[in-house]
Amino acid sequence: MTYFRSLLTPVYRIVVVVCLSVLGHLFAWGDSTAFDASIREAYQRDPAECVRVCQEYLESEGLSVESRVDALLFQARAHYRLGQRDDVLGCLERIAAVDPHHELDGALHGLIWREYLEVFGPKLMLKPGMSTIAVFDFVNCVPGKERSEWDGIDVLLARKLQAVLASSTTLRSVERERIGHVLKEFEISDLQDPDTQVRVGHLLGAQTMVFSEFSKIEKDIVVMSRIVQTETSEILGTREVVFRGGPAKSLPAIEELASDLAKLLKTELDEAALGANEYEAWVQYGRALDSLRSGSEADAFRRVSSALEIDPGFAQAKTLFENLEGTVWLAEGSAP
Repeated sequence: MTYFRSLLTPVYRIVVVVCLSVLGHLFAWGDSTAFDASIREAYQRDPAECVRVCQEYLESEGLSVESRVDALLFQARAHYRLGQRDDVLGCLERIAAVDPHHELDGALHGLIWREYLEVFGPKLMLKPGMSTIAVFDFVNCVPGKERSEWDGIDVLLARKLQAVLASSTTLRSVERERIGHVLKEFEISDLQDPDTQVRVGHLLGAQTMVFSEFSKIEKDIVVMSRIVQTETSEILGTREVVFRGGPAKSLPAIEELASDLAKLLKTELDEAALGANEYEAWVQYGRALDSLRSGSEADAFRRVSSALEIDPGFAQAKTLFENLEGTVWLAEGSAP
């Protein structure tokens, strides 16, 4: 019997390969739009090669809008790495021609935010039936020598709040990269002035904005958020949560705060977005996003992998991992 199994094994393998190939063609039949993995590989190896490979791909027949946009985004990022800003704009203009409401994924494409805003403009986020919300970094108001313990958590808390609110089916969250670009580009540092808030809201294409701060009163950490309407700078409402402990205890409180803000905005959150409260996982996730902004996708992939090792149910980290998995070409030349 073992002898016959040894004879059948190669045949079996051939049959499996052929069957899988046939099935693959059946599923792909009539759809020549599958994104070419060689583009991702070329992007990691050599941006000039990526530009060429993208152009060849874009000249193919039968491409879907999604495939065309994906290739143009890779080409735009490759042009950016080559210092060819006019070509970046050209790629984005071609995207706008086929998808005028394309939403840029800040995590993967943050390098080209400036050009993206120039082409698409702030009104991109204004879509029927949706309310666009901008979540700004928290302000650390912890007094005295304890303040340093909370340095850096302002960004982490904003990421957490944004991620939970973005799970709503009626809210669109402005990417943090876009917020950062607008504040830097227009040299805006003081967001307390109502006129400045209105200006920033318009630049971001946001109907509402969330400004938050946290402080310490005796043993309690008090986190307060206020929602401001862009058009009038009117405060639509405020909510606060209180908890005890260090930064690692903060994330469940932010979920509670997000739920209260959602009620104020008359929207519902997706339960799947709740419960990812492992502090170190969020730290690694944040570092992965920072690595992406600096252009190191391989480092971002390693860090988001660490986040998922800590918290396998971390939905936002899963999404980033899946996006990066096909993009990263590791130094040893093997796909992750």
